Amino acid sequence: IGNTLWYTAQLAGMGVLMAVSPMVAHALGANEPGKVTGLVKQSFWIALMLGMVGLFLLNQAGPFFLAVGVDPDVVPTSTSYLSAIAWGLPAILGYLCLRYMSEGMGHTRPLMYFAFLGLILNAIGNYVLMYGKLGFPAMGAVGCGVSSAFTMCCWSVSFTFAVPGATAQSS
Repeated sequence: IGNTLWYTAQLAGMGVLMAVSPMVAHALGANEPGKVTGLVKQSFWIALMLGMVGLFLLNQAGPFFLAVGVDPDVVPTSTSYLSAIAWGLPAILGYLCLRYMSEGMGHTRPLMYFAFLGLILNAIGNYVLMYGKLGFPAMGAVGCGVSSAFTMCCWSVSFTFAVPGATAQSS
């Protein structure tokens, strides 16, 4: 139930930020690489705004779930999951800014590596936090939200360090 709202928020931000890739490609095709920095900075501001609005709205999901007839016994777990994963929304939208910039520059191989590493990190984190392994308490669905948010933050931070190398290659 919570994942439905999560994906709606993520896809809304993704849809807005998808414009970065063709704009970056257009700037490079027009031999104006200096425009790329400005485009990416502006996309980060948009991502931050969308991420914070989404974070706020996802944390207000309880009344919405009750209003649309979700079983009241399911609402606490769903809202707790959303409260945990919502913290990853600004991070994943920031990552998408860099991802779309990289796509626009034709550097798609790093995206594959980051997606694969993120999948592994999230799977391990889900297992550890959902079932209480390695000394962590069993958190169930909330652990899945925490693991996903942590993975999104790792994606965003690690890709931030990978992008300057890609930028230097295009210069």
